[in-house]
Amino acid sequence: MNKLEWNDGMSVGVDVLDSDHKQLISIIAQLSDLIEQGKTSEAIEKIFNQLEEYVTVHFTREEEMMRRASFEAYEQHVAQHRNFSEKVPMLKQKLLDADSIEVSLEVNLFLYQWLINHILSEDMSYVQSLLDSGQADEVPDRDSFLHLVYQFVSQQLTLGKRILLTALLPVFAIIGLSWVVFSTNYQSYQTTRELLSLSHLVQRISSVIHTLQSERGLTVGFSGSEYTQFRNSLTAQRRETDRMMSALQNTLSGLSAEMDEGKAGLGLIYYNKWSLDMQQLRKEIDARGMNIELIFSAYTRHIYSLLNISEKMALMEVEGSISRTVSALVALLNLKESVGQERAWGTFGIERGGLSVEELQQLTNLMGQQKAYQRVYTLSASVQQNQQMQAFLLGAAQLQVQQDETAFFAAIQSNLLGDMDSSAWFEHFSEKMDRLEQLVNILVVDIQQSTQNEAEQLQKQLYIATAILLLVILLVLLFSWVLNRSIILPVQKVTHAMSVLAGGRRDICLTDHFGDDEVGAMVDAYEQCRRALLQSDVAASVRFRKKDIDLLNRTREKDLYQELASVDPLTGSLNRRKFEEYAISELSRVRRYSSRLSLMMLDIDHFKIVNDTYGHATGDVVLKQFYECCKNCVRETDIVARIGGEEFVILLPETGESDAIELAQRVRLAVKQLLIPVEQGEIRITVSIGVTEWNKDAFRGIEEMMQYADKALYEAKEGGRNQVVSFSHFQ
Repeated sequence: MNKLEWNDGMSVGVDVLDSDHKQLISIIAQLSDLIEQGKTSEAIEKIFNQLEEYVTVHFTREEEMMRRASFEAYEQHVAQHRNFSEKVPMLKQKLLDADSIEVSLEVNLFLYQWLINHILSEDMSYVQSLLDSGQADEVPDRDSFLHLVYQFVSQQLTLGKRILLTALLPVFAIIGLSWVVFSTNYQSYQTTRELLSLSHLVQRISSVIHTLQSERGLTVGFSGSEYTQFRNSLTAQRRETDRMMSALQNTLSGLSAEMDEGKAGLGLIYYNKWSLDMQQLRKEIDARGMNIELIFSAYTRHIYSLLNISEKMALMEVEGSISRTVSALVALLNLKESVGQERAWGTFGIERGGLSVEELQQLTNLMGQQKAYQRVYTLSASVQQNQQMQAFLLGAAQLQVQQDETAFFAAIQSNLLGDMDSSAWFEHFSEKMDRLEQLVNILVVDIQQSTQNEAEQLQKQLYIATAILLLVILLVLLFSWVLNRSIILPVQKVTHAMSVLAGGRRDICLTDHFGDDEVGAMVDAYEQCRRALLQSDVAASVRFRKKDIDLLNRTREKDLYQELASVDPLTGSLNRRKFEEYAISELSRVRRYSSRLSLMMLDIDHFKIVNDTYGHATGDVVLKQFYECCKNCVRETDIVARIGGEEFVILLPETGESDAIELAQRVRLAVKQLLIPVEQGEIRITVSIGVTEWNKDAFRGIEEMMQYADKALYEAKEGGRNQVVSFSHFQ
């Protein structure tokens, strides 16, 4: 086996410390021999005691020298010493208690790596402090006048100041700086141009949203009137919506070359999907195959998809006043959508003659949202834009809507909502939305004008930046030949040291002081490289030990992969194969000791509806939440597994049927109370559970036990779901 040996490059320049390090290497090498030879615990303990004693002596000597040198990281080094001193007894005990060669190798490898790090990293970090305090064995001659002058210049003047004194301009640094200024202005210019293009798109999108909002309101009113009112208006509005969407597609195609692919492509993808969805939606509405909630949700989903495209503007980094106008525009678009939803729900409520508590609460929330959006608009908009909003709030359209809202809630209180005129309600709110659409167009024009002006200004700045960049390059080329000795000499020293280092020598240590600048960083990098090479040289002696540890780790990784093969990747529960292994083992124990064993089969009710309504991604979330709920309800000794799509099984050791039924009821209630957040809101689920207890006279094995639990589950489903049925219940 290779042994760790002393290398002259490990010297810290202090004989007494180098002697300590040699002794530590010798002790750890002896320990390595004992482990390799399989010596007794008594011999190993003796060597460990020597290590513990000598480490204490060495640390005490080091700390005293660091203290005298006023080393800045003194406290940190003392803490590292204390930490290792406390760890040595634990390592000794771990090695004495080890029952495998892998543990012995791991302990021995840890000691080698600690020693390498201690000498080449921790101790060498304070060598300069020892040199400055005169504690090193060899102190370089620094008494010559020229050396003192050079040392003074290097310490007192940073590289930037030396360059300034010698009229040397750093070529690449200045060019790079100029390029940063140029590229920053260019990026701002590109962003502004893109915002200008996007504002034209938003103007078209706003018009489309306006028509969709009208179609939604008419559709809701049409459905609420039992498909008698608003038919002609709805037909005309659908044609208008199709016309506006076709115009949007043309706008998107025209802007795709000016905007990045993500923004334009998003709109084009939406349009293609919208065409198919809207045709299907209208067919189902005309066939009276959708309730009001689904109709409202479908239209609102399309509207918010368009609003999301508009909100891309708010994410762009533009000049402050433009950014505030964009924020005001986004708030205004959302305000208009909230008014559109209020128009739809109000029309529906009047036609139907009333609203449910939930629908009325939603209507109240919409009115609250409008106030919030108005507040955001007020904070973001300019003085002139706020004046325009104030004129709208005091206008006839807004005042008429406020009167209608007051009458609406009064009619609800007196159960006279059906006596109101839904057409008038729809017309008044449409007037308000038309006025809001005018405000939207005004803001879009403001954004277009501001971005156009900003783009022109940035273009001028680009020309100026280009001219400055060319001028700087000319100046740099003019003065770059002037070099100062305070730069050349340090570079020459580092170059010489690197050449020697490349030849295999590790003993050249740069001890001169350099300023806190690029040259100082270069010297530090050389020292780090030298120490890293030393570490590499020393670490070669323990390479075979590390390979042994790596082999052990690969064995552990194999065990981990086997464990992962037993887990359901979606929920984290056991899969069917692993469950059956546990169940067979548990059943053997039950037969051996005549103990009790129960089993629950669980199936999420109407899970297909969840997948069909919200999508499989939401279904996966439901399965995960369901598993966590079950896991939290059972004991640690109980086994929960997923054996099918939405079907789970729980094995209950040491549990009779009555306790199993009680636990099943607890699980059922917990699942019923579970509130699962999804993108569309929150959903609830229920579960049906079949329970059975092991009966050696009735069952031949775990498969038959699961079959009877499944029969009980079937009875729970047939009995109305959301209940617990035991096998004995229907015998």
